[in-house]
Amino acid sequence: MILEQKQCLRESMRARIAALTVEQRQIASLQILEKLTSLKEWHSARAIALFHPLAFEPDCVPLDLSAKAYCFPRVEGKELHFHFISNREHLKKGAFGILEPDAEKHLLAKLEDVGIVVVPGAAFDEQGNRLGKGQGFYDRVLSTTLKNAFKVGVCFACQITESIPQEPHDVRMNRVLFA
Repeated sequence: MILEQKQCLRESMRARIAALTVEQRQIASLQILEKLTSLKEWHSARAIALFHPLAFEPDCVPLDLSAKAYCFPRVEGKELHFHFISNREHLKKGAFGILEPDAEKHLLAKLEDVGIVVVPGAAFDEQGNRLGKGQGFYDRVLSTTLKNAFKVGVCFACQITESIPQEPHDVRMNRVLFA
């Protein structure tokens, strides 16, 4: 029942995002990035975990990746591993066609050093609950090695919903930013 509810919500969100123009997504991404970089947790973090966006996700990657220690996820089996990079050009197409760091060329991040993790999602509610894509990659890493990091969900305003069906393994965000 919950799995069916989640799948219906994912489909609904995909339709909402598809209705946004490229320009609307770009403007919203800039607004979200501005909110993100104004957080006190952003400024105090030694390392920040980001993600390279797919077309339907906000782009919250700062232009200057040399200003802080930024790490990006790489899929290995059913797990996410984060590697430090200093330039978007260091990312290559990996699992699911997502740009990710090359494990042989980029230092593996010690996740206990990550102060803030920016998390994508299909939908979020105002209580900080997140609906992922259904594979559980982020829920696994957020409940284990990144459990002490400040968790920030990012999405377009159309992805905010009243409530999201929750299961015991779902991890709540500390903050959700949207535009």
